[in-house]
Amino acid sequence: MLAKPTEGGAVPPTSHPVAPPSALPGISPLKGEIGQSPNDDLLQIVRRVQALGSFLDTEDGRNLLAGTKRAANILAAEEKKKTTIAERVEPALFREEAEKALFAAVNQAEREAGEAIQNEDFSAAMLALSALREPVDSFFERVLVNDEDQAVRANRLALLARIRAATDQVADFSKIAG
Repeated sequence: MLAKPTEGGAVPPTSHPVAPPSALPGISPLKGEIGQSPNDDLLQIVRRVQALGSFLDTEDGRNLLAGTKRAANILAAEEKKKTTIAERVEPALFREEAEKALFAAVNQAEREAGEAIQNEDFSAAMLALSALREPVDSFFERVLVNDEDQAVRANRLALLARIRAATDQVADFSKIAG
């Protein structure tokens, strides 16, 4: 039973959950009028934004944001030039310790952040991603992404894509000002 509007037009609160758009008359996600995504839960979005804001207020957060944006910018430029990017990272092609360290850190952060997000613990997801700060900084200080060897370059670009994928679990860092 739906609540009826009061004289002023307001609908009094009810203890019943709000029906999803697909259950509302005249709205059909199947027809493309309204689509639901995993981010439709407003409370979840607010909690995610709060955790992200708190993280970005830290030095680790600001530095990881800068490193992630750098990775995203390099990837965007190379994708625009149609440079080959390996489908997956191949550890056998690593030449530098910084590559190995970043690969290990991305694997761990991606796993831990993913688990935290499933549990809707966005602060824990940010903490997991914060572990990427030093390995990302070290990678950019010690490694030339555009190596002359095309296989090494494609592998390094795939590693940058993994950074982007790990952080994209929480937010598209490339669209955050700062």
